[in-house]
Amino acid sequence: MLELKKKNNFVIVINHHVICKNMKQINNQDNKLKIIEQIIILNDDEVFNKIEAILNESIHRPKPAKLTKEELLQRAQLANQDIHEKDIFTQELVEKMTQKW
Repeated sequence: MLELKKKNNFVIVINHHVICKNMKQINNQDNKLKIIEQIIILNDDEVFNKIEAILNESIHRPKPAKLTKEELLQRAQLANQDIHEKDIFTQELVEKMTQKW
């Protein structure tokens, strides 16, 4: 069973267990971990699908662009050309670049 109320106050109940009661609680790391643990042991596909839909709606991720076969082949050809011309990033270079992040 999943019960959700939107706005600032809401309750998430999974299998009769209250997971969080308001937005302040959900920002707490312990409550996030508790929710993750509950989702891991969840065996109800309908509830899982509802949770997934809510998360997708909340995160607002852009949908991945669909590539045509021609676009995919063009990307592959450009990648092969870069490899042939040694226009590549080595593992070491990528690791050095990411250390600066």
